[in-house]
This record gives sequence, C-alpha cells and structure tokens, in this order.
Amino acid sequence: MISVSPIVPPGFALIRQNYCTLPLLYVKNIFIRSDPVFPMTKQRRAGSDVELLKSIAAFANTNDGVILVGIDDAGHVKGLDLDFKRKDALERRIHQLARTRIKPVSPPVQVAFDDIRGMTVGRISVARGEEPLYTLANVVYLRRGSSDVQAQPDEIISLVTRFAF
Repeated sequence: MISVSPIVPPGFALIRQNYCTLPLLYVKNIFIRSDPVFPMTKQRRAGSDVELLKSIAAFANTNDGVILVGIDDAGHVKGLDLDFKRKDALERRIHQLARTRIKPVSPPVQVAFDDIRGMTVGRISVARGEEPLYTLANVVYLRRGSSDVQAQPDEIISLVTRFAF
C-alpha cells in the first residue's frame, strides 16, 4: 500500500512495510513513458540511466531505499506495460548498469515487480552497502532530503572514517 503524506516531498511516497521488506522510508518514484508516438531515444535513455544510477549510489552510501518505477511524481500508479520477457530484460539491465558503472562493486540491489490495482510497478530495493563509499563516474552521491546530491569533501571523509573503526 502506498500512501502519500503532505510532508513527503514531491516525487516521493511513504511506503509501508507490507509493500516491501524495508521499514518506513522515503521512496523515489520514476515514471517511464512507454508511448509509441514518443519513443525513448538513446539520449533520453542515457539520461534516465544516469539518474537511476545516481539514486542507487546515493541510497547505497546513505541509507536503505526503494526506487519505484511506474508511479508518477504525484504518487499515482501509472504502471508499466511489461510482459515476462520485458520484465526480465529490465531487471537484467538494472543489475548490469549497477555492476558496470557503480564502483568499487555493485551495491546490494534487488529488483522485483508488484501488481498494484491491476498494474505492474517495478521496485528497486537498495540496501546500504558494505563498502565505505560507492561512486558513479568517480563522484560520490548522497541522499539529502528528496535529492541525490554530490557529497562534499567533509562528507566523504565522514563516510570513509565511519568504516575505518
């Protein structure tokens, strides 16, 4: 069950434990348009990939988090038009992107698909990783409020020293 709270920033929904294995937390929503009139271009896909990877790295560096695909910024379920083969391809693509682009190793990522009111929603669960920090293109990202932001030098030092002791 997804419920939107007035204190939750736009683009995020409060998620209840019966929906995923993580406790109450903020969730990033991503809506992928599957429209034959406006197909996903290579450039738009690359931008979407980078935004997804920033969120994965930020959640892995900060706290556990969930990225929902198929829910718009207002928290409305739009769903994904995916058959079994396309679900499998999307899951493999997400794992492949995280494995090849996030360093030093891919953070703990689980991809699942849920049925909400007869529509398919993708759920990407990211656990806080065991490495001191995770980078995307040599940049460390953190979750700050509802945003994925570049870590400042003092924040990077804090992440590394937390694991040193």
